[in-house]
This record gives sequence, structure tokens and C-alpha cells, in this order.
Amino acid sequence: MMRLRYLCILCGSAFLLGGLSQTLVSCSDEDPITQETPLPDEGEEPETPDPAFVEMCQTMMGRVKDENLPSTPTGADANAQKWMGQITENGSFSDIDYSSTAYTPEWVPLQHVSRLKPMVQAYVTEGSSLYGNEDLYNAIVNGLTYWNVVRPASDNWYHNQISVPQDVCVLLILMRYGATALPEDLESDLLEWFVEDGGNPSEQTGANKSDVALHWFYRGCLQSDKETVDYAVFHTFRPLDQVNPGEEGVQYDYSYFQHGAQLYIGGYAPVMLSGVTRLATYTVGTDYRPTANQLRTLHSFVCDTYLPSIRGHVQFFNVVGRSVSRANALNCTTFTRTLEKLKQIDPEHAADYEQGIALLNGSADYTSQSGRLVYHYIGDYLAYQGPDYSVGLRLSSNRTSRCENGNLENLKGYFMSDGSLSLGVEGDEYYNIFPVWNWTRVPGVTCPQVSEIPLAAEWGVRGEADFCGGLSDGKTGLAGFRSIYKNDGLDMSARKGYFFLDGRIVCLGSDIQAAMSDPINTAVEQCLAEGDAVYSVGGAETMVASDVTDQPVDYIWHRNVGYFFPVEQKVNITKGSRSGSWFDINESQSKNAVSEDVCTIWINHENPTAEAPATYAYILVPGIGKSAMQTYNCNVDIISNTADVQAVSDSRDGTVEAIFYKKGEISLDGLLITVDNPCALMIKKSGETAFDVSVSDPARNLSTLTVTVEKNRKSQSYTFTSLNEERAYRGRTHTAQIVLD
Repeated sequence: MMRLRYLCILCGSAFLLGGLSQTLVSCSDEDPITQETPLPDEGEEPETPDPAFVEMCQTMMGRVKDENLPSTPTGADANAQKWMGQITENGSFSDIDYSSTAYTPEWVPLQHVSRLKPMVQAYVTEGSSLYGNEDLYNAIVNGLTYWNVVRPASDNWYHNQISVPQDVCVLLILMRYGATALPEDLESDLLEWFVEDGGNPSEQTGANKSDVALHWFYRGCLQSDKETVDYAVFHTFRPLDQVNPGEEGVQYDYSYFQHGAQLYIGGYAPVMLSGVTRLATYTVGTDYRPTANQLRTLHSFVCDTYLPSIRGHVQFFNVVGRSVSRANALNCTTFTRTLEKLKQIDPEHAADYEQGIALLNGSADYTSQSGRLVYHYIGDYLAYQGPDYSVGLRLSSNRTSRCENGNLENLKGYFMSDGSLSLGVEGDEYYNIFPVWNWTRVPGVTCPQVSEIPLAAEWGVRGEADFCGGLSDGKTGLAGFRSIYKNDGLDMSARKGYFFLDGRIVCLGSDIQAAMSDPINTAVEQCLAEGDAVYSVGGAETMVASDVTDQPVDYIWHRNVGYFFPVEQKVNITKGSRSGSWFDINESQSKNAVSEDVCTIWINHENPTAEAPATYAYILVPGIGKSAMQTYNCNVDIISNTADVQAVSDSRDGTVEAIFYKKGEISLDGLLITVDNPCALMIKKSGETAFDVSVSDPARNLSTLTVTVEKNRKSQSYTFTSLNEERAYRGRTHTAQIVLD
């Protein structure tokens, strides 16, 4: 068999400093250029490795060994004794079905390898009661030999090309530090098996690429094969190179895609980060350390994207993909391990990583956060993190994929991508709620109340909106889109805008129409119930003790969030126990019934049509106490909420935010704003006659956009001429200043 290497050049693409700045920075001159040459034919005699390279491999394997030893010398002894007593003479465990090819994450044959690990750890750890034990050594050899002979295989490629090769290679590295080495032919056979069946990182992307490459790195170090190590390091760190929109990996707006153009800031991204940082700790101080560009990308993605998607230790439910259907999937406490590695490999930013660790383990709170809002224009995703609350807003467009189902996971997540809003004050508002969720009432989403939720094609399908976008100046911003369901037996559309105004989130819906019999609802909230919930009708406040149905509610308060309803609407509230099972949404999970107390708030639009479309308006005020509700003034003016334009104004400072679905104008208090094309727009007063103007192009098809501001009979226009830019930047925020002469 001919094994080929590919010529690869390590050079980072241009990137955006600080996450979303418009300043382009070129590659650093200090970054090395690495080239790889073709592997020799298998029949050729391998070259004698350079002694310096062999020593480097020993150093890196020593770090692998240190990472995989128990925390105390006797930490593995009990399990080692247990499995040593159960392994048979032929090296198998009688309770494991080695013929299983199951697709599930809990593929049974993997238990064989996991049982061998404490045995190996005890054998090679000085101070262990089994250190160097001959009987244990024989059991380990028999166990690895049986595995090599039987060679179990799963129908899930992940086990065959990632989990098994990685785990076995770690065992082989650990055994290099035992009193007696493994038989050379046994180690060689296992490594050759992984060459043949362990996959090639060049055929993968993102987290999968770094995962496959990692066992190539282990193999290269074990065999002192420089070409294999070169190749593995290149592909492990390759996911840190930003990619073109729609490709898998880190985007130029620092969102992250996997499985096509699908947002996966949680789920796959931390897996990629784990693999990258693991290798980076092995290579610290060697020729294989990450480049300066790669470290910058790591820092920007972790600190500007990943950590802001977490409140406390819980991640936003709408960024983890199909993992949302797995118990405890939103728990991010283990990410502190990755942050500890980042402190080691990127000491320049150690303080930032230490702050992330403190937030995740609860030793610090968010009071030091000044409040930062970012709109990820490629990922169709907005994130805000501040001292009082965090928000993750996920939209969908025909440029990005909706949240996937696959492997019989996330069986009810069809509506989870279309304007879902994950709002955290404490952070645990949605933690493990999903078995009991009503999946047609995902917070923020407007959708039909179908009796059976559609199941889209596996691995994600594109959204249907051609108009989707937003903008931010770092503190405030907005996002909106045309929500469309025209497939899978559905026929509904709406225009949805989300406006962030310094502590208040204004949510508007217009032109809501459907050609189906199912009623249409907009879900305001569906979270775990905690403590009291109250609502007000006509100024009279009442405790939520039973269902509230189609009431013209003034406001609702629950879990230190105020929900204000500035216009008369049919508001509904339920609060009480609900039951379900994880199996209902993920067939690899438990069938056991679970119960949770849930508070759900929604607006009933009944059956809106094209001739009589519906609207809605509500304002979220996170971090507010119950006693402040009756006298709280939202200080928000809703300028327009029509099919043509949705616009609001902050009466505190005069900020205007708008989504124009077609060219038009809006006016408020003598201020007239006109645009000549559809756009997202924000205007802030920066002086007596000066205005800071921010715009973006949600449809991604404009070349120019002219904004005109008029007040007190003075008028001035500004034409943005650079909207039709390279794909990697199309849709981002552009800013200018308009001064009225």
C-alpha cells in the first residue's frame, strides 16, 4: 500500500482582531512555514531518525504519560485489581459482547480498553502496589493481544477512527514506561491496524480533523517517524485557520461550524479545543508548538465566543447542536481543564483564562463584566454577556443550517434554531429541562402548535430565510430575520426583530401568517420554575397559582426577569410539574421518567392569515426584583412593527434601532430617518447635531446603502459604498458619522 503525504504550508489567513473589529491584520512574520513531503513507500527502508528528533519525541511522550497517570500513586490500584481478577486467560472479559457493532456512544467493546487503562496505569506508576507486577503485565499483554486479534468494529466511524486509536495509543505510550516493554510485534501490529483503518485527518474537518490527527501524533512519536508527526501536528492545528463562510471550522466572525454551515459553538467546538490544546501542551517549547497566529485565534475564539456562551457553568441551549438531547450536556465545568492548558501554552493571556476558570467554578461572579454584545454575522448568532444576565440568540437563514438531528438524537429540535433566545440570570434556567420541554414552545420562537413535531433530514438542513442579519457596536445592537417554514408539511412565516437597549430586550413580531389549521404561538419563555411567579392585569398583581389563558397581561415576573407586554395580546402562563424522559428526544438515553417544575409563557396568535396577519411585542428586563415591577418604566418607544419595518427607540438616550425589510422611513420626535434599501440600522446621538450610524445588509446583496437623517429642517445623507465586499465579511457592521450642518 502506498502512503502519501501532502504538501502543506502553515500560514494563517487574515483575521479579525478582537473578534469582530473591521481592522484586518495580516499573518505574523514570526510564524514558521512548515512543509511536508510524501511518505516513502512501505517497502522502503526507513531513514535512521535524527537523535534530536528522537529526544523530542521522548519529551512529548513523557508529557502524554504525565497527563494520563492517576493523581496519586495508588489511584488506579483498586480498579486494576478488579479488572485483573476478571480478565480471562485469553485476554477477554466474559461480560463484553465483542461482536457488537452498535452505533451508540456506549458501544460495549469500548469497555475492554477502558478497563485496561487502570491496569496499565498501576503497572507503570511508581508507588503503586502493582508497579512492575509480572501477573499484571501478562494480563495487559493478553488483553491487548485479544483486542488486536478480534479487532472489534462499530457501525459508528467515530469509534473506529477516533476513540479506539486514541485510547489504545495512550496505553502503548504508557507501557513504554513500564518495567518490561510490550512485545515489539504486538505494538507494531496495533499501530499498523490504525494506519489501515484509523482514518486520515485530511479527510475530516474541525473537531473530527484534530481528533483523528491526534492518534497519528501518538503513532508518530512511538515510531520516531518525523513525517507522521509533521503531518499530525499540521492537521491538529489546522482547525485554528479561519475558513470561508459555510465551510466547517472557525469563521471570520469567530463563530464555529461543524457538519456543514451549522452553528456548533458548543458540542463540537470544545472537542476541537480539547484536541488542539492537548497537543499544544505536549509540544510546548518544541518545534511543533502552535504559531503566533494560531494562539491569537485560540484566544479570540475562547474569550470572545465560547466563554460568552456560558452563564455560570451552563451553556446556552441553542449552540450545542444535537447534544442538547443528552443529559448534562450544558454543563461546562470540565472546560476548566482546557483553560488550564491554555494558561500553559499562551501565558500572555493567562489572566483572561484564569477569569474564565473562576466564572466556571463559581469562585467569581459577573459583576466585573462591563457588558459586551456581539453579532456573529456569518453564524446568524448574537451573544450578550454582562453583569446581570447573558443572552444567546440563534437565527436561521438559507446560508446556515438549522440544528441537526442524527444518530437518533435531538428528535424534537426542529424549531430550535429560528429565533430561539437562551436567557440566563443565574445560568441554570434551562439545565436538563429538555425531557419535559414542550418543543413547540422554544423561547423566542414563533411556530405552529403541531401535534407531531417534524423530523428533518439528518445532520442539519438549511434555513429558509433570505433576509437575516444584525449589527452591534459592542454594547448594544439588534438582530432580525424573516422566519419561514414551508417544508415538512408546514406553511408559516413571520418577521421577527430583537432589539438590545442597555438592559432591555425588545422583541417584535409582524406579518405573522399561516396557511395551516394549527394555531400559531410565540414562546416568550419556557424555563425551570423557581419560587414565585406573578402577573398583572389592569394594574392588579396576582400570584400564578393556576393556568392563565389568553389574558391581556401588563407584565409577568419570574426568576428575576420581568416580561412586559406594551400592547394588548393573548398571553398565556402555565407553572407546574411536567414529566418526560431523555429517551423521548434521544434514543441512546434513559427511558426512566423525569419530572421538573416548569414555567411557560407564550402569546397565542390563533390562526393568522395573509389577509389578517398577527403581530406581537414584549420586552424582557433581566435582573429585576419583584418589588420593582409595578413602578418600572421600560423607557422604550415602539416606532413601527409592520411588514415593512420594525423599529424601536430608547427614550433614555435617543438610540434608534430598526430593521427595514424594504426601503422606507421612520420618524420620532422630529427625527426623520430614511434608507434607500432594506437593511439593519442603529443610530445614536453623539453630539448636538452629530449621529453615529451603524448598518448591515441582512440580505447580503447590496452594493451601496444611503442613509438620510433629517431634524429641525436640516438634512444630511451618507452612502455606504463597501457593502459588497469579500464573502468573509459580507453582512458585518459598517459605521459612519452624520453631522447635520
